[in-house]
Order: sequence, then structure tokens, then C-alpha cells
Amino acid sequence: MNLADQIRRELSQALEATAAHSLRAPHERYEATSADGAVTAVVSGTRELQSIVFSPRATRDIDNHTLGEDVVEAVLAAERLATDAQQSALGHLTVNGRRISDFASDPQAFVPRIEDFRR
Repeated sequence: MNLADQIRRELSQALEATAAHSLRAPHERYEATSADGAVTAVVSGTRELQSIVFSPRATRDIDNHTLGEDVVEAVLAAERLATDAQQSALGHLTVNGRRISDFASDPQAFVPRIEDFRR
């Protein structure tokens, strides 16, 4: 298989996997709780905040500043879970020997040089 055919095949596989993930992600839920258990946050696979739940003691026993920090902690942890799931689903995909996740930082890396086609 020549390089152009290989790149086309890899791009096709990457697009299929990305499309499948994009359809699933909004319906997936990732939940995390702050270290002290006061706040639980749920985000979708697209990192959209779905809910924040406070434990019964949270609004009664925790000051506003600490409660705010707990909210941030729980939301960030839930977002990390969603990001890890995305990386697990798509992180292995490559085109022209480069990971798809690297595309944003260096789009030119995916463009083969003329000498690559001569091999």
C-alpha cells in the first residue's frame, strides 16, 4: 500500500472513531465528589455541567468559601474523567505516524513531505 492510500485509510478510521465518540459523548455521564464529600458534580462526555449536588451537611456546616472550592474541585475532577474517557477512546488513533490528539498543536505534522511519497 502506498503512502497516500495508507493516509486515506488512517483518516477514514480516525473520522469513523471520532464520529462515533461524538455521538456518544453528550449522553455519557461522569461523576466526581469533592474530597470532603460535600459536593458531587456530574458532567457529560462533552464536559457540559449536568448537575451539582450538595450533601445535607454542606450548606449547614461549611462556609461559603470552602463550599465554592468544593464545587470547583468536584467539577474539575468530573471533567478530568470525561477527558480521560475521550483520550481512551481516541488517543490511539494515528495518521501518518502522528497521534490525532497532536493535530491541534502541529497541523503541518500530518502533511507528508514529497520525499515521503518516494519511498
